[in-house]
Amino acid sequence: MRAVLAACIVLLLEAPALPDAASHLGKAIRLMQDRLFSEAAAEFEQALAADPNNDEVRIRYATCLFAQERNAEARKQFEIASAQNKDLCALAQQVATETAEPIKTGVSKAFNKAA
Repeated sequence: MRAVLAACIVLLLEAPALPDAASHLGKAIRLMQDRLFSEAAAEFEQALAADPNNDEVRIRYATCLFAQERNAEARKQFEIASAQNKDLCALAQQVATETAEPIKTGVSKAFNKAA
């Protein structure tokens, strides 16, 4: 069960962006590097339209908004990303706790035998 949960978390964290979202993300990053923030924001918005659950896009978009001093909008994007990650973080913490317990027990037994 733990292995299945761990595998699910890995798949969720490493899931590639949808092709359309990925192309818009790439354009947006290049535009950000060229300091063309309003054009980059438009690309981030298209990427989010294609893949609204992509936290990398959302966080980069929020950063782009901050660069334009659109702070309220940026804060909202960070809050959305944070809300999307709460469930995933709780699951990761549960898996980590469940995985650590057998290791802790094994180490404790090894030290007790050595003593």
